[in-house]
Amino acid sequence: MDVHQHLWTPGFIDALRRKHAPPRLDGWTLHLSGEAPYEVDPRHHDIAHRAALEDANDLALVSLSSPLGVEHLPAAEAVPIIDAYHEDALALPRPFRA
Repeated sequence: MDVHQHLWTPGFIDALRRKHAPPRLDGWTLHLSGEAPYEVDPRHHDIAHRAALEDANDLALVSLSSPLGVEHLPAAEAVPIIDAYHEDALALPRPFRA
């Protein structure tokens, strides 16, 4: 059992791509306040690819990554992004659980 993985869900990715200020995604380039742009590997957030890497008997608990800073945004910005993450995370297939 792995109790600490980060898997960005499709709704979360879309929400970050709609933003014009950090944290935001431009394609697969992550922009955070005070950090250099970071090229994200799309495979790291491809649900089918990640599931194939897990043992069929494993359980992988996923969570939103705090360094992205979503929780520190004004509520009007943060809530839709967090809601998008939670909605998709609750529907993830095994072995993933939020």
